Amino acid sequence: MRYVEVKPCAALAPYVQCYWALELSGAAPMGVHRVLPDGCLDILVDLTDGVGLRVVGAMQAAEVVPLSARAAFVAVRFRPGGAQPFLRLPLLELTDATVALGDLWPREAREWRERLGEVAGTAARFALLERLLLDRLPGREGDAGVRHAVDLILGARGQVPVRSLEEVMG
Repeated sequence: MRYVEVKPCAALAPYVQCYWALELSGAAPMGVHRVLPDGCLDILVDLTDGVGLRVVGAMQAAEVVPLSARAAFVAVRFRPGGAQPFLRLPLLELTDATVALGDLWPREAREWRERLGEVAGTAARFALLERLLLDRLPGREGDAGVRHAVDLILGARGQVPVRSLEEVMG
C-alpha cells in the first residue's frame, strides 16, 4: 500500500487542503479501511479500471470502505467549505453523499476523464488536477468571510463557540 499527500499551489491553498493518492497492489484483498469524518469534500478519481470520477461529500459518521487487492486513486481534498466556488452549489446537498462528477459538471467531467487517462504517474496527475482546478477558478474568489471563519475554527481545532465566531465575524 502506498499513500501520498501533496499541498496545493498558493492560489488554491485557500480552497484545497491537499491532493492525495492511494495505490494498492497485492495478491490478496486488503480488507476494509475505516474513514473518519473530517469536514472535507473530495473529488475522487478512481483509476483502478479506467477513469471514474466522483464527488464524495463531507461525512457525518465514520464509514467502512472495502479495499480490494488492486486499486489506484488520486483525489483533491478540499478544505471545509473550499469546494463551493468550484462546485457552485450548497455543499450541504452533498453531505453523506457520493455523486458522479458528470452529474455536476457534464462537459468538464468528460475532459477530466480523457486528460487524466492520458497521463501516467502520481506527480503528473496531481499537476493536472491542479491545472484543471485553476481553470475553474478565475474570477471566482468565493466568500472570504466563510474562509476566514473556517480558518478560525481550524486554528482552534474546532473548539470555537458559535457566539465567539459571531462576535469576530459580525
